Amino acid sequence: MSINFQNTNRLNVLTNFLSGNVLPVTSDGSELSLFSKLYAISTWIIVLIYASGCVIAIFRVSKEYALRECTVNLIIVVEVFLNIFHMYHQRNRNDLLKTTVVSYIGPVEKMLKFYTITELCTVVFWVSTSLMTIFQKEQFVHEDYALPISFSEEPISRNVYIVSVVIEIFGSGYLIFKKVSADIYTLHLILLLTSQYKYMKMKFGMIFQREDNSSESRYQSDRIIEKELHSLLRHHSIVVRSTVILKEILSFNICVVHLDSVLRFCFLSFMFAMNMTLNVEGCILISYAIAAILQLYLICFYVQELFEIGSILAEDAFHEEWYFCELSVKKNFKIMIHANNLKCQLAPCQSVNLSLPSFMQIINQAYSMCLLFLKMK
Repeated sequence: MSINFQNTNRLNVLTNFLSGNVLPVTSDGSELSLFSKLYAISTWIIVLIYASGCVIAIFRVSKEYALRECTVNLIIVVEVFLNIFHMYHQRNRNDLLKTTVVSYIGPVEKMLKFYTITELCTVVFWVSTSLMTIFQKEQFVHEDYALPISFSEEPISRNVYIVSVVIEIFGSGYLIFKKVSADIYTLHLILLLTSQYKYMKMKFGMIFQREDNSSESRYQSDRIIEKELHSLLRHHSIVVRSTVILKEILSFNICVVHLDSVLRFCFLSFMFAMNMTLNVEGCILISYAIAAILQLYLICFYVQELFEIGSILAEDAFHEEWYFCELSVKKNFKIMIHANNLKCQLAPCQSVNLSLPSFMQIINQAYSMCLLFLKMK
């Protein structure tokens, strides 16, 4: 059996295409169209030009301005390149994961849509504020940009300034879109696997539910239970292998997201501290921070759910009448009980994990780092 991601999460497919990430979403082995390939290449060219300009700008503005305005953007650039290229490298390992069945992704899409729209709009609007100074003077400096970027020495002419801002708008838009798409893709894989464990938990409990307790009916029921348990054990082995593959795919990404989140929230807090007035920039920062916190919380929440669901597979079945079954059925039940102790931890180590306790840990670490930077200032 194979599942097409296009039928389970259309937001995932849409962001995957528009961002130019072109991560695998179908299991039929179909090749990308020429238009998709050209579009993906063009988005990466725009992002590379934008990232190069941002890196050059760091060395052409004051240290304080670079620390306040450039750090968050640079952290996102590093995260996008590391995560997406790691997924490209692991894309052939996704085949087994595509055979899982999703049953509860729909409700999550509303929060993901809010996150996508808010992140994209705030960043593009923030960068676009640079256009407000076009008619105020003839020559510009690098600190006139809302987000420093550099393609020429100072002073910068009006035409070069306008072209730079346009490149910055498209570059930052595609960069954020690529990050959002990678986040949604990662979350989608986690939800797909979690849905499998939820299905097995419910199925395991339903197997031992009896309606007729007569001896003849019990014998027939034991045969049916034994057959269904064998089927469930085979299903469980596939899901466990899928979990191993998912860990290989996402363990690196989880480490990157953890470290990136600490640094990103640290410098967002630093920007808040340096800009205490509730002006346009302050409102944009607040909106962006809310979306960033929501993104981190969603990933932590569903990683935590996946971690916990692997240890409660037998919870429903344990309260059913399994102890009336034959010895062979009890042996299979015992196997599932032992499998109940397998926990689905995706991170390579607990210190850089993404879970609900890690969520508060990340916020606390970011706050501590921000205080350190403010004292050093």
